[in-house]
Order: sequence, then structure tokens, then C-alpha cells
Amino acid sequence: MGICGKSRGWRGGVFLLPPRPDTAEHPVCSTRAPARLHIPLAQDRETAATPLVEPGHTVKPGTLLAESPDGNGRVHSPVAGVVRGVIHVDTPYRQHVPAVQVESAPPGQQEVPAGVPHTGDWPAAAELVSLAIAHGVILPDAAAVARAGAVNRIIVNGMDTAPRQTVNVRTLADHVEPLMLAAARLHAALRAQRTDVVVSRTRPDLAAVLRGLCPGRPFRVRAMMNRYPQAHPHLLVAALTGCEVPIHGSPLDCGAWVIDAVTLWNLYGAVASGSPVAWHTITLLGDAVLTPGNYRVPVGLTVRQVVERAGLAATPQRIVAGGWLNGVTVAGGNVVLTRTTRCLTVQSRSGRRPPPAACIRCGACLEACPVGLDPRALYDRAEQNRFDRAERLHPRACLDCGLCDYVCPSSLPLMRGVQWCCEHVRSG
Repeated sequence: MGICGKSRGWRGGVFLLPPRPDTAEHPVCSTRAPARLHIPLAQDRETAATPLVEPGHTVKPGTLLAESPDGNGRVHSPVAGVVRGVIHVDTPYRQHVPAVQVESAPPGQQEVPAGVPHTGDWPAAAELVSLAIAHGVILPDAAAVARAGAVNRIIVNGMDTAPRQTVNVRTLADHVEPLMLAAARLHAALRAQRTDVVVSRTRPDLAAVLRGLCPGRPFRVRAMMNRYPQAHPHLLVAALTGCEVPIHGSPLDCGAWVIDAVTLWNLYGAVASGSPVAWHTITLLGDAVLTPGNYRVPVGLTVRQVVERAGLAATPQRIVAGGWLNGVTVAGGNVVLTRTTRCLTVQSRSGRRPPPAACIRCGACLEACPVGLDPRALYDRAEQNRFDRAERLHPRACLDCGLCDYVCPSSLPLMRGVQWCCEHVRSG
């Protein structure tokens, strides 16, 4: 059984109103590093990396600060400065995460050392993945991609997976030519048979520029309807290939590999100039933000420091890391953002939903679910603590898009119920 049903493409989803203001209309704003950074050693929910530096050590931009025991996770310093110690911080995804505290050197001493570029064609799959890992680039399904012949089709995702987030589209617009060069080199390195570059139909100007770069290159541009959550890798594969990603599988089970524009840009930097990933771009929006937009910031900033760079139009009452439909509400301004945080929504209202009411059996959640789950039935299993009956309802197929919550007229926390079932089924 796949996740999208028997028909080609996928069902469900919702057309959401475009963001106002559109943060993709303006170039990315660069920011300076603060006097002190707290660089987390776990970017998401994975095991924290082991520190390789000690208090008093001098670091430069790109210095390796920590490495995971298996060598697949590396953390680099975004600035020049002095290590002051290892402390513990909260991130949007975990509490009490070890972090390297770096005191930044003055701006005049923040020279970026030249990396070791790789000229000419990109290396083959295994070497390319190793190079990416060494520079802190987080590649999806990296171990599988390293095997020769694993990828038949590359999908470069120029759409954003979270509503109102515009990091991907802005990165693609700002770096069109180098990213298309990177797509061509990646196509050759992985020996893919086909490469698609996907953009939203709401970006016709960007699609036209990309198509102008197609002649003589092994890819084509696909402008797609951005029916949320179309940009999710599983749904892109379903829409473009007609192949259903297995419930416990990945796009590679269909011979396809989805890499978004931000990750491709990071990979290009690692290969072309030897640059590790120590800065990231984040979409900052919400009615409490004075200047919404995309900001390039060093890893290790707190929520408060990021928000201060855009200014406040009102006192924040709720801050969400990630998409506004499925993001994580952060506990306060001292929460440290990781490089996997691509969106921050700052609201002047609490955003609390009305108290849950009885289900009216309208079926809205069933119609909206992009993978055909029954969110109400899974919620019932969670409420009744009957997780033994949840597995047959396939909770692990959930994409965490948040649409079931969004469309529910009774304000039931359906996504939370599905997530509880998924966690219990996964843990056995």
C-alpha cells in the first residue's frame, strides 16, 4: 500500500492564500553575528555531536567544532573568535542541548579563509556524499544516495514545504545560474536519467528565467500548482512520476531523489568553494514583525536576536518555528535556532484555538488529508489509549502537514492524536 491511493498524483490538500506581504519579492538580508553565539550540537532531534574544542581555543569561520560518533554529523563555527565553553540550551526541537559558546572576534577580524574548491566535474556519488557530510550539508537519504545507480531521477524542489515560508524560492531566484550549473553537475555525478526543476505556477517570471537556461542542459522545468502540501517530497514524486512512495519508505523507493534549492546551494558551496554550512537563511514573518523577509543569519542565534534584526511592530504573544500550520511553538526568546529552522512566525495574538467541541462528522479532515488517512479515527484511538488498534490505520504515513487541524470546525487537535499514534506504533 502506498500513501496516495491508486490513482496517479494525490488527493486532498488545500489552496492557501498567498502570503501578504510576499517575503519572496525581496532579496535576502545579510546580518552580522552578535558578540556571543551558542552553537547547538544537535540540529534537530538527532543525538548531539561530540565537541572537538575546549575553552580558550581560537576558531575561524568554518572551524570544525563537533562531530557525531558515526562521522555523519558535523558542526562548524560561523565566525572567528574564542571558545568560552560548552553549555546547554533549548532549541525548538529539544531541551538541554549541548552548545559551544563562541565569543566573536571584532568585525575586522572576521575574514573567511579560502576553502579547497573542487574544479571541473563533480565527484561520483560516494565521494560527493562524503564531501557533503564533511562540510555539514544535510542530504536526504545520504547513505542510499552514495550507492552508485540508486538515483534514476533528480527533483530539484524550488517550492517551500511550509506555507508562507519562501526560503527555497528566494534562494533559487537569487542564485539561478550557479544552481542550474549545480543541477547539471549533480545529474552527471549521480548518473541520473532525468532531472526536473520544480517551481510554483505562481512564480511565472522565475519559471521563464529557468527555462531560458535549459537548452544544452539535462533538465526540464516543471511549473506546478502549489496546492499545499504539494512541495512535500513524497507528493512531488507522486505528482511527477505516478509512483506511490511506500508508507515506511522514501522517494528513492521510486528511484527519485528530492533535493530542495537551499540544500543544493549548500552542496554547491561545499563542492565549488569548500564552504561548510555555518550560516542559514530564515523566513521571518508575522504581524508582530516590522520588516518581514528572508534573513541570512549565523547558526547559534536566539529567537530574540533574530527577531531584533527585523524589528518589532507589536509585542510578540506567540512565536512559531516552522510552518504556521505545523510548526513548533517556542517557549521564549532565549530558545536557540538551529540551521534546520527555516521559518519563524511572530504573532501579536496568542493564536489559541477555541476549546475543542464534539466532532460533527463533516468529513473535512478526510477530504483534506493528502495521503488518505482518517485523522478522526486515529484521534479516537489516541483518546482511548487504544494504540494497539492504530497500526491498521497507517499513522506513519502522516506527513505532519497540519491540514486536519486547519480544516476542523470543532477545533479538535487531530494532528496531535495522529502523532501520538505514530510514536506508539514506531516504538512497538
